[in-house]
Amino acid sequence: IAELHAFWWDHPKLKALTKYTSVFYNWTMASFNEKEILSWFNDQNKHLKQFLEFLEDKISDKRIELFKTAFSLFPQLAYERITKENITVTHGDAHFYNFFYPKDIANDKLKAYLIDWQFWSLEL
Repeated sequence: IAELHAFWWDHPKLKALTKYTSVFYNWTMASFNEKEILSWFNDQNKHLKQFLEFLEDKISDKRIELFKTAFSLFPQLAYERITKENITVTHGDAHFYNFFYPKDIANDKLKAYLIDWQFWSLEL
């Protein structure tokens, strides 16, 4: 997986790939800008508020503050990452049974292959 991420890291053809991924399409380089980050963040904050109101008497104040802090950091972190690009191809479902492993594990020249790419996307 490290080789995959390294190969595609800020690759010049990533923008061309955005039209082929349907997963998390809002987060691709083609559509990710400051206005959309803030719009998404505002929508998510509305959901967070409803979620916390629902759980108000079921979770601690400390946990509520943790949720609020995590959400408040997102726009800045997302914008910093996007403006620096740092985008690569991600698999989206890379668990052990989505790999083909070589039969001869002693042969260092053979590699495992990642299969089942239906959830791939371009991510931070």
